[in-house]
Amino acid sequence: MNFYAPINWLSHRLPGNLKGQNVVGIAIGAVALYALALSALELIGATDLRLATGDILQNGSKDDPLYEAGSSLGFYAALLFALNFILATRWHWMERLFGGASRVYALHAFAGKTALTFVVLHTGALVVQALPNWSLIATYMLPGRDWAYTLGMVGTFGLLILVAMTIWMKMPYRRWLKTHKLMIIPFLGGTVHAIMLQGDWYMILTVAVGTYAWFDGVFLQPRRGVRLSVQSAETFGDVRELVFAGTTSFVPAPGKFVLLRLGQDRHPFSISGIDDQGGVRLSIKMAGPFTKGLAELDAGKEAMLRGPYGHFGEDILSSSDPQLWIAGGIGITPFLSALQALSKTRPDKVVHLIWSVRGKEQAIYKAEIEALMAAMPNGRFTIHDSTIKGRLAAVDALEGAPQTQRVFLCGPSAMTDDLKTQLKSAGLRSEEIITERFEFR
Repeated sequence: MNFYAPINWLSHRLPGNLKGQNVVGIAIGAVALYALALSALELIGATDLRLATGDILQNGSKDDPLYEAGSSLGFYAALLFALNFILATRWHWMERLFGGASRVYALHAFAGKTALTFVVLHTGALVVQALPNWSLIATYMLPGRDWAYTLGMVGTFGLLILVAMTIWMKMPYRRWLKTHKLMIIPFLGGTVHAIMLQGDWYMILTVAVGTYAWFDGVFLQPRRGVRLSVQSAETFGDVRELVFAGTTSFVPAPGKFVLLRLGQDRHPFSISGIDDQGGVRLSIKMAGPFTKGLAELDAGKEAMLRGPYGHFGEDILSSSDPQLWIAGGIGITPFLSALQALSKTRPDKVVHLIWSVRGKEQAIYKAEIEALMAAMPNGRFTIHDSTIKGRLAAVDALEGAPQTQRVFLCGPSAMTDDLKTQLKSAGLRSEEIITERFEFR
């Protein structure tokens, strides 16, 4: 019996960002949720005790169990906040630990939302504990009356604003990244607030670790990578194709993505091809300011690449089951490099690739894919023109496909989410559906 099978089964049935996590991610999520449940019980018990004892427990007293429960909530929030900075660093050992960049990003989102919950409960518990002492509440909430509590409010409301912008506001990646760098302000506000009030060594350690991770992610990580020269640059419609010269210091891998840095900006792009000399091809849809600026990145110029990241390609190459690949638009890119590798190393593999495009003129890699599929007797390639046939449906994608298979999806999130729901309704298990997303937050 496979030891990891029950864990894999459980992980794909967990809610939200814990879905699909490995044992490490599940353990972190379980500890965070346990702390949340324990804190809720502490708050209920402390409130009940406070009501039962009347005036025995004074407002603002650190001996009050309600104050103790509120302080514990603040500590949990600080730990998760520091963890969030670590998860955002993109250290390679983090990806290996959690089994893929997508899991790290999902856990990053979970930690951020859970930290916000702890912060709100922490603030609410202390305000309730202060009732009905309005002067004390004013000290807690009004800026300038007590600098320790003023910093606490910076932490609470700063986090509320920045997380709300992340969850509910749709903004370009470049602008979102700039706002996300400001997360250090609420983190330091909240943690320095705790240090000023209590001075616990573990809070000082939390501040040090979290601040270092933030500094590394914001200032050091963007400067790391390998500087490569552009061998060729072509434009096909709204797609900019860049081929970077190979080097022994940068070893690409099929189906993975890299961070491309120009100036102070960096964006993730899937590797769409690898030549025999280790050269890297990126096929980029020019949609925003950064990607449209790539029209000026011509042959002979240089750019910084960091990576590779992701486990999407590894899942494709390691699985022996028949596979159904579904790409939407420029989501074809990781499949291109994976198909290159399979045509050389596993030409007998059973693969059906469906590429959904808006007009066949967007299928710029049609000839390349057909040539690669010609070397794979069990390979099948279909173009789905959504301008003629409408949105691709799972029932059409599964038509004629083998019963035992894994489905790989890459494309816009609206498309992949919709197809994933349809595929599960058609009887596929969550663990049989692997998704690579465009969004990078």
